[in-house]
Amino acid sequence: MSQGGDPGVQQNVHKADILIVDDVGSSRELLGGLLKQVTVMPVRMARNAQEAIEAVRDRTPRLIFLDIDLPDQSGLDLLRRFHEHDPNTFIVMVSGVGTPHNVKDSRENGASAFILKPYKPQKVIESLMLFERMTGQPVLRPSEH
Repeated sequence: MSQGGDPGVQQNVHKADILIVDDVGSSRELLGGLLKQVTVMPVRMARNAQEAIEAVRDRTPRLIFLDIDLPDQSGLDLLRRFHEHDPNTFIVMVSGVGTPHNVKDSRENGASAFILKPYKPQKVIESLMLFERMTGQPVLRPSEH
């Protein structure tokens, strides 16, 4: 049975993990490597919207890093879909272009944070610290606080 009325996303229990959705392999690998160093959560990756939908259908992550520009669907459309499915999922929108419009649309559609590419470790850590404050769930390794 689906939650939020979306038949494409199954209701499931949060697994304490992170999903990266980015079509650029080097960006995905850079962020994935950083997250694996500083977090205690497992990291999964998706190259496009379809893979992201399947990943969330399999298991809703606690935290998603979602690129705005994907080849098969807008990241903002996915943001709305994932937020409707589970408003408690912490979603960080990422983009190479930080226009006020992108930031505003992301916030209005449920994003918890917005960071620019290329990924700067401190900005990623700040978004993880925000996740901890907002959810009460530890994600950073103790050495990163």
